[in-house]
Amino acid sequence: GLDSVSIGLLSSLRNALSIFAAPMGAIADKFNILHFVLMGTFICSVFFRMGLLLGKNDDNSPNIHILFLVTALWSLFYAPVQTLLDTSVIRFLPSDEKSSFGRFRLWGKLGNLITSS
Repeated sequence: GLDSVSIGLLSSLRNALSIFAAPMGAIADKFNILHFVLMGTFICSVFFRMGLLLGKNDDNSPNIHILFLVTALWSLFYAPVQTLLDTSVIRFLPSDEKSSFGRFRLWGKLGNLITSS
């Protein structure tokens, strides 16, 4: 297995790299390509997440270098997905229902909780 330092490093990567992914939302807004950027970041994040399956050495022990690289790439592409989804929902809502966005988020989180448990 991995030592505690390696686990901590891998766990903190997503939060540390999310600051670099923030401009993707601004780019999507500026050029009005929200759906294209959302699908691209989501597909790339799924692709890189599957790369975690490659993170083993020949003796089936974890390879920290591959895990670090794959986790970093996944983090860069996954970080903007939730924000882009929120923006997409707000744009989809009629103007008189935009103030109920919190209710949509609540039901989305509850649905996620139920389906992931």
